[in-house]
Amino acid sequence: HIVQVDTVVPVVVYISGCPPTPEAVIRAFMMLHNKIKGKPGPYVEPVKVDLTPFLPPPPKPPAKPAPQQTQQAPAA
Repeated sequence: HIVQVDTVVPVVVYISGCPPTPEAVIRAFMMLHNKIKGKPGPYVEPVKVDLTPFLPPPPKPPAKPAPQQTQQAPAA
């Protein structure tokens, strides 16, 4: 069972990457330092983006098979 780290311990700064680059770690420490000093950190307002123009069309449903005709034995 995998849980997110912020459900176990308080998280102040997230570092992206697996593994994170040294630059990402330094940037995270700088963000933490600024947060401790009371300086506002970088914040980006979330924006909803419509990606439907870039997505492929949905797949077509499979074609229905033609009804099979049964052959009757010729009358004797």
